[in-house]
Amino acid sequence: MTSYRKTFLFLVLAAFMIPGIAATERLVYEVIEDVFDDVTQIRSVTEQAPVDGGKGWLIRTTVYTPLTVNMDVVFVPINKNKRDLFKPIR
Repeated sequence: MTSYRKTFLFLVLAAFMIPGIAATERLVYEVIEDVFDDVTQIRSVTEQAPVDGGKGWLIRTTVYTPLTVNMDVVFVPINKNKRDLFKPIR
């Protein structure tokens, strides 16, 4: 198996291992930010999708360059306890 196929297989498996998200769940992404730089020819797109059941949000950032495409997905859980949501800086 080539390294490209191993990497692709890992990304596919990792996508289904995000906690609290069923493999068959259909996510609807909303674009938060879409930026294109004329000088470097780099485009960045950030999208968010709510996870069913109020479990949290998926934030997907994709960076398109003339040579590569990079994607990062982060799961942000919703904290039910509002007191511990942020720790103040003192």
